[in-house]
Amino acid sequence: MRIGYDGTPLIGQPTGIGNYTYDLIDAVATLEPGFQLRVMPVSWRMSRAANVPAAPNVELVRRLAPARPLRKMWQYAPVPPLEALLRCDVFHATNYVAPRSLRTPIVVSVHDLWFKDNPERVGAAEAELATLLPGILRRASAILTLSNYVRESLIEWLPFTADRTYPVPLAPHPRSGNAHRPAGVGERPFVLSLGSINQRKNLPLSLDALVHARRLGVEHQLVVAGGGASRESLASELVQRGLTSDDVVFLGYTDDGAVEWLLHNAEAFISSSLHEGFGIPMIEAMSAGLPVVAVDGGAVAEVTAGAALLTTPDAEEMGQALQVVTHDETRRGELTELGRKVGGTYSWERTARETLAVYRKVVSH
Repeated sequence: MRIGYDGTPLIGQPTGIGNYTYDLIDAVATLEPGFQLRVMPVSWRMSRAANVPAAPNVELVRRLAPARPLRKMWQYAPVPPLEALLRCDVFHATNYVAPRSLRTPIVVSVHDLWFKDNPERVGAAEAELATLLPGILRRASAILTLSNYVRESLIEWLPFTADRTYPVPLAPHPRSGNAHRPAGVGERPFVLSLGSINQRKNLPLSLDALVHARRLGVEHQLVVAGGGASRESLASELVQRGLTSDDVVFLGYTDDGAVEWLLHNAEAFISSSLHEGFGIPMIEAMSAGLPVVAVDGGAVAEVTAGAALLTTPDAEEMGQALQVVTHDETRRGELTELGRKVGGTYSWERTARETLAVYRKVVSH
């Protein structure tokens, strides 16, 4: 089988969807070494290399084309069709947007629907998905969601998707490189926050929770690993709360070796994200044995399956939860044991097998 992939998320520094795309292709290539995997980024920015797995059956196909104009064109007409860009038996649109196809079945990944209900909290391109996605999904042969929660939300919005939407969970991102302490992190015990900084991830709530936790005797630092915000804006957030750089360390975008070290040296993990379609950082933390405090939003309860301490988006409640996971050794032990168990149920082999089953289904029809 020849499987085509949208490799656009693999350009530049990888974040959540980029890691998903890479790890899925890598796992499929391992499971099916006889299949040909053709990865096609669509961008003018090919001077910034797309990072693809170094497997003999993975091929990078370069197409110098403007992604946004193509997205507009595909909204109204099959020009250019997928077949003019890439020859494959099935094409996986890994990040919502799919080309028009004359005959090749298309599988579309829908990661979450935050953009639909919160257009004012996302960028213009993401907000536009609320208009584009219904047409894309009408043409899709199959739709993959990261959780049952996203599947049910999608069907509630677009009922016509019900008979071809399949929930396929993800897994912890395998971290490459040697583990090393990132510059700026000292010897003090710390709580980790991992992931891009944006309005959905809601970092100010974690900062407010830390303020409340301080009043309860929590002296841990908060270490924030993730890009997306300027140092000036982050410094302003600290000043507003009477916090200092001794209280919170902002690392920015952090490489795999540093993240590996952080996951195995933190004392707890905090996620104040208002909504998750899955939440890979939480599963990474649980798999590493960290007790997790998280806002119960979107698929979080489903994915953590009782192994995390969930709260409402209330700073005082989150501060109390931080006090529990840093001071209550019994509860810490329970959450650590449960977290490792639940984290162990997720693997990229499982994700690849379930995804391949969908590919085979649409190719055989």
